[in-house]
Amino acid sequence: MKRLLLGVSGLLVMAVISAFNGVAEEIRYIGKLNGQDAAVVTAGYEIQVSVGTSIPGCGTVTQITDTHLIVERRLSDSEKEALKRQGAAAYSVIETHIPREDLRLIIGP
Repeated sequence: MKRLLLGVSGLLVMAVISAFNGVAEEIRYIGKLNGQDAAVVTAGYEIQVSVGTSIPGCGTVTQITDTHLIVERRLSDSEKEALKRQGAAAYSVIETHIPREDLRLIIGP
């Protein structure tokens, strides 16, 4: 796996893209570094993120805890319309809680 370390003050993000009926991104939170940093896996790259950092295709980091990385993504008008056409609720913001990877492995999916 190719790794690229980018210092963006905060967390370590490692990215891996997996292909299944197209390209799917998988984000993994590795944990805090030095008590205030965290790690995420996505697209084969390691990058440091902090609150306010935008992760392409995922959203903006809003909170970093010992157990979760919380990311918020605003839906575009076209995404909201597509949801409405499918009969789904059209939210303005989607908040995703990504459990720390070692906890996910212990607890399961």
